[in-house]
Amino acid sequence: MLTELVGYTLVENRRAANWMRDCGGNGDWDGYKLAFRWQLADLDSLPEAPAATDLATWLAHLSPRLL
Repeated sequence: MLTELVGYTLVENRRAANWMRDCGGNGDWDGYKLAFRWQLADLDSLPEAPAATDLATWLAHLSPRLL
């Protein structure tokens, strides 16, 4: 069962990093790239923001294929 979604971006890609942060991702830097994580069992924790709504919509479309 999938419990976590991880998205990666380079530090220089501020637009992607900001979008992932706006979606409620918890970001970490590994010295090279940023890694953002979402707990899929707790989607209610997503912020009320357009980016988070967009992410939740994509997850709803993908979940039947992933599970």
